[in-house]
Amino acid sequence: REMGYLPEALVNYLARLGWSYGDQEIFSREELVRHFTLEKVGNTAAVFDQGKLDWLNAHYLRVADPTRLADLLREHWVQAGVPAAAVEGTEPAWRAAVVVAFRERAKTLWELADSSRFLFDVPVPVDPEAAAKHLTPEAVALLGELLPRLEALPAFTTPALEACYRGFVEEKGIKLGVVAQATRVALTGRTVSPPLFEIMALLGRERGLARLRALVPGVRGEPSARKRRG
Repeated sequence: REMGYLPEALVNYLARLGWSYGDQEIFSREELVRHFTLEKVGNTAAVFDQGKLDWLNAHYLRVADPTRLADLLREHWVQAGVPAAAVEGTEPAWRAAVVVAFRERAKTLWELADSSRFLFDVPVPVDPEAAAKHLTPEAVALLGELLPRLEALPAFTTPALEACYRGFVEEKGIKLGVVAQATRVALTGRTVSPPLFEIMALLGRERGLARLRALVPGVRGEPSARKRRG
């Protein structure tokens, strides 16, 4: 449990140690009760296969109820360095949406928690190689131009964010990846994540824009505060 494995994955894996039922690999508990017999258990010593356990757990993560996984995920977020109060302060529907967004890339609940911890107000370490490649002066300058458009969005939703980015790069005559990857690294510290506009919506307007403002030289605080200083 502490390592992020689901009970159904462990039961499935342990039942298959030395026992088989044709070529079937994935069994529900009902199927195991129906098909398992000692006569089909082999005599050779079973060998632990970490890869097979991870594969099974990833399968069950993808098909499990998101609300249930979101409840299990809370303790793993805390283990990943997120304050318990911050975790408990989130809405169940938001936690379930995080599960849906991140579980395709995770093999365990721990991996899911670690890859999504940036969604909270916690320090986000940035991979140096990712920063060197994507947070170039040119890319940061483009984010500085894009920032006012993001601040002006009436809704910080996935469709609105995508339209904003695509409109900006079309005007500039540049590829979407230039600003998209720079944004991804600035927000997550990594080059790989679920779809960018989806995670931006989950991160939220306040936290997402604050991280982008911190990246752009000479830009700090809310737009109203910047106007007063000018």
